[in-house]
Amino acid sequence: MRPTVHERATRKSEIFKPEGITHIEENYKARYVLESCIGTPAEEQGMWNWLNWPCAIFFQPDMGRVPKGGSQYFGIYHQMSKLTGERGGHICNAITCIEPFQGVVADNGDIIYSRYRHDHRWSPDESVWVDGGRDYLRYDGKSEVIGLKIVQGFLYKYDELHKGITDG
Repeated sequence: MRPTVHERATRKSEIFKPEGITHIEENYKARYVLESCIGTPAEEQGMWNWLNWPCAIFFQPDMGRVPKGGSQYFGIYHQMSKLTGERGGHICNAITCIEPFQGVVADNGDIIYSRYRHDHRWSPDESVWVDGGRDYLRYDGKSEVIGLKIVQGFLYKYDELHKGITDG
């Protein structure tokens, strides 16, 4: 059974059309999770530098299909080439997506989160907004803030105090 939070989160891809997501899922035998930034190791031990663009995150449930040294999470993102000016797709290890992050709850129960720094987003019902990605949380100040964590390719509510996940 999928966790309630996974179904209520606004996870629609803005990088790929639905048929593009389906094509990637079928080609890689993977499941689309959400869009988020990914992290690169920071100088400070255990910290991340979060990249400032969205990445479509997928989960590969079959460990036999995971490249040696890879993770079950891979990301696909587009970036402009500084040399040619052309936009190209890149695939990457997206294991950093499992780090906890925060979202806010809209009046209609939807959960929204910011995918990357300066990604200002409104809920579909326009009752709440959020910004900051994984770098910081900026929101309307009235909404319920919740912790979120990806586990086995699904999004769960994460209780930072008790370091545990809940169904919703």
